[in-house]
Amino acid sequence: MLTRLHDEEGVSILFITHDLGVVAQISDRIYVLNEGVVVETGDTAEVVARPGDAYTRRLLAASSLTSE
Repeated sequence: MLTRLHDEEGVSILFITHDLGVVAQISDRIYVLNEGVVVETGDTAEVVARPGDAYTRRLLAASSLTSE
């Protein structure tokens, strides 16, 4: 339902989660915060494929992307 609102109505949606696997499936853009400070931002596919920050890498390692 939320993705339909985004697609059909152009609604922006803010998700706050530690699970970057979920974020990777539903977002276009990502901001990674560590202790309230933005440590990484960019196109979701780019950040997931090439995380530049150690905290982002830890979140990805703990995410549903790697829990197979």
